[in-house]
Amino acid sequence: PPIANFTTSATTIYTGDVVSFNASASYDPDGSIINYLWTFGDGTNATGVTTMHSYADNGTYVVTLKVTDDDSATTTATATMTVLNRPPVASFTQSPASVFTGDITTFNASASYDPDGTLVSYFWSFGDGSNGTGLSVTRAYAENGTYSVTLNVTDNDGSTASSISTRTVLDRPPVASFTKSATSVYTGQTITFNASASYDPDGTIVSYLWSFGDGTNSTGVITNHTYVDNGTYTVALTVTDNDGTQASSSSAITILNRPPVSSFSASATNVHKNDIVNLNASASYDPDGSVVSYFWTFGDGTTGTGMTVDHSYANAGN
Repeated sequence: PPIANFTTSATTIYTGDVVSFNASASYDPDGSIINYLWTFGDGTNATGVTTMHSYADNGTYVVTLKVTDDDSATTTATATMTVLNRPPVASFTQSPASVFTGDITTFNASASYDPDGTLVSYFWSFGDGSNGTGLSVTRAYAENGTYSVTLNVTDNDGSTASSISTRTVLDRPPVASFTKSATSVYTGQTITFNASASYDPDGTIVSYLWSFGDGTNSTGVITNHTYVDNGTYTVALTVTDNDGTQASSSSAITILNRPPVSSFSASATNVHKNDIVNLNASASYDPDGSVVSYFWTFGDGTTGTGMTVDHSYANAGN
C-alpha cells in the first residue's frame, strides 16, 4: 500500500483563515500515487497534492487524507485542526451630535457584527449608572457633563467585544423672568422688581443680579429701587444657575420728572403808588432737580426775571 503523509501550514486558526495542506510527502513504495482525496471534517472535500481550505465556524475538525496508488491500494492519514471563534466587532453611533439635559440621545449598534456568526445580545452602560439592552436604545441625561457610553456585544459562541464613546450633555440655561410693580413712576417713587418667575429647568438658580440702568445694581429675588432723575431706563436681570450658566431678561421703565414747586414772598401786600415791593422766590424748589429760571408777571402788564425782583406800581389797584 502507499504511504499517506501530509503537512499543514497551521494547526490552530481563526474562522475565515486559509490553511494550506501539502501531501507531497506521501509516496508509493512499488508504484505511484494517482489520487489524493481530502476530507476537511466540515462536510467539504478537495483533491490534489496540495490544497487550501478555510473554516466558516469554530470547532475541532479531523482532516483526513486518502491516497490511492496505481494498483488501487489506499491508505489514510489524519490531523486535528482547531478553529477558533473570531470575536465580534462592537460599533455604534449616537445622535444628535449635541444635546442638552433632558434631550433624548439615540444609540444605534447596527454597525456591530460577528464575522463568523451572529450577535445575540447588546448591553449598554450609559455612564450615569443606568443600563440598557437592544440593538437601538435611547437615553435622556438629567445632569450635564461628559459621560462614557459603553456597548458590549456577545456572539452566538459566547465571545464578547466592547466599544466606548463619550457623550457630552450641555447644561440647559436658566430662564430669566421678572415683574415690576409699575412701568411709569415719578422720581423718588419706589418700584418693586420680582424675579420669582425665573427658573432653571435642570437645576437651581443660585444668584440674581439686577442692573437698573442708572449705574446702580442690586441682588436678590426681590428688590426695590428709586430713581433720582427722570428718563427711560433699561432694567436688566441676570440669573446664574448651579452650573454657572447665565441668562438675562430686560425691560424698560419710564421715570417721569416731578414738577417744581413755585413759592414766593412779598415785602408788603399793601403799598402806595410808586412804592417798591421786593418779591422773593427763594422758597421755590424742584424735588428732583434744580430751578433754572424764574419769570414774574406783575399784573400791570409788565414782567421780570430772577429769584428776587423789585417792582413798583404806577397806578392804584389790585
